Amino acid sequence: MSVMSRIRERVASTIETAEEAASGAAAKTEQAATGAAAAVREKARALTAEAPSAATLRHAAQAAVDAARNASGAPTPSVTAGKGMGVFLGVGTSAAAGTDAGVGGQISAGYVAGASGELKTYGNTGVVNGAMGAVAGGGLEAGIIVSDVRDFYGDGSQLSFCPAGIVSASLAFDKDKQLTAISVAVGKSTGGGIFQYDTHTEDTTGR
Repeated sequence: MSVMSRIRERVASTIETAEEAASGAAAKTEQAATGAAAAVREKARALTAEAPSAATLRHAAQAAVDAARNASGAPTPSVTAGKGMGVFLGVGTSAAAGTDAGVGGQISAGYVAGASGELKTYGNTGVVNGAMGAVAGGGLEAGIIVSDVRDFYGDGSQLSFCPAGIVSASLAFDKDKQLTAISVAVGKSTGGGIFQYDTHTEDTTGR
């Protein structure tokens, strides 16, 4: 075999090897990109799929209240949290996602202390009616009731600001859109955004 023939053969072999390597790299890159995209889609699907529906939250909250009331034999409670400003401390969890109406909800429970020193407990549920982002997590919440403690209970709404990180802030309003409480939550969460909830808070003292 001549020198030129050997050179041509070596060049052809080198080109073939390079093409195979490039093809393999492209295939691996495409596979990695596909896997990453699938992971992102699955994460978004999990956030929205695991978020409880409005009907589920309402039914669960009502069932819990009814069960506690039936077990204790107590009548339907009235608002009995005292008067004046107060503070509250509790734990909660939430899952919400969307870019408009959104899906998901929240639930929390804890203690309320009025200005008179009276200590009560509360249970709160919320259903998303507006969302921009996706979040799931839970932790400790603490807040100040800026109006009357009695206004803390009942139906209302909550606007939550959840930046990426462990701290979020919320504003609570009564059914007349008056500000009732300001709170901060600290805990482990995934994602972030701004979310509005339709809420219902019960006086659970003695249950």
